[in-house]
Amino acid sequence: MGCLVSIITVVYNGEKYLRDTIESVINQTYENIEYIIIDGGSTDGTLKIIKKYGNKISRLISEPDNGIYDAMNKGIRLAKGELVGLINADDYYDIDAVKNAVLAFEEHGCDVVYGDKILLDEKNKIKKRFSVDEPKSMRQVNVSIVHPTVFVKKKVYEKIVFDDTYKICADRDMFYRIYNSGYQFKKIEKVIAIMRTGGVSSFMIKPVYEGFVIRKKYFGLRSAILFAIIMPLGHYKTILIKKLFINNIIKSDSWSRV
Repeated sequence: MGCLVSIITVVYNGEKYLRDTIESVINQTYENIEYIIIDGGSTDGTLKIIKKYGNKISRLISEPDNGIYDAMNKGIRLAKGELVGLINADDYYDIDAVKNAVLAFEEHGCDVVYGDKILLDEKNKIKKRFSVDEPKSMRQVNVSIVHPTVFVKKKVYEKIVFDDTYKICADRDMFYRIYNSGYQFKKIEKVIAIMRTGGVSSFMIKPVYEGFVIRKKYFGLRSAILFAIIMPLGHYKTILIKKLFINNIIKSDSWSRV
């Protein structure tokens, strides 16, 4: 039967994609799953959707919280599984995600397992597959390791949880603390999560500020300043390239019609 795995979904007014998330959990090829949903007091059709799944949801809590990471910590405290996964209400798991994670824990005896993510565009088409190498140092705990692609032993979460003073980058801080505490990470060459663009971290000012604070905490002021310069440049460079490309197409199209 395998060990019990607790999966936690945090949601607030997430009716648009929540069905995809729930279906991806309850239809996993691995069966020994406890599914916990933490709702922040939704006012749309979120609770109606959840209740349609009846006893396939192991635990539902619906009450106000102090943000996404406070809600995740709440779910982690409730979790009874040996392993814990976190999947957002606008993302979903690959059908073999839990099975592949459990196999990796059993084979490697590690504390944290993570895999690849697929990013979808606004039309639900594959935009890119992200693969992050297994870290060999603190600096290699790459910012692209995100919590929907990660499974962690509950015993680790009993000592290290999200610092909810960070509203967007608490997962980055937590992964640094887990690695710094000597826990073993294992990367598997499998897609774990399919994620949509957007979300709370898509607006740049807050992630850059929190990223600056976290980099300064672990790597010093120089590293934090470089991060605060390079991250926005990379983001806006991509936007600029897209705009120039589109503008060139428009100009070319206008010229061809003359």
